[in-house]
Formats: sequence, C-alpha cells, structure tokens
Amino acid sequence: MRAIYVGLDRRLVKAAGLSVFAHLEDLVARGPVATDGEPSIEGRYRLR
Repeated sequence: MRAIYVGLDRRLVKAAGLSVFAHLEDLVARGPVATDGEPSIEGRYRLR
C-alpha cells in the first residue's frame, strides 16, 4: 500500500487500502483479475 500512496497521511492509509480492495473485488467479480480462493485484503491478485 505504501508504494501506491506515497506521502499519504498515515491516518488515511486504512481507508485507502479498503478502497483498493473494493476495486479488486469488483475486478475479480467481472473477470479481468484472478485470485486464489475468495478475495481478501491480504490476497494476491493477477491479471487473467
């Protein structure tokens, strides 16, 4: 997460991480991104 949001106020890091996770969940549901098992905040993701 730090690599994505360089310089972000640390109080906002959790919210930013949840935002990224929500986008990943959507991409998994629509198909262009895959993960092993159910999407999770600590999962690993890859393009299909």
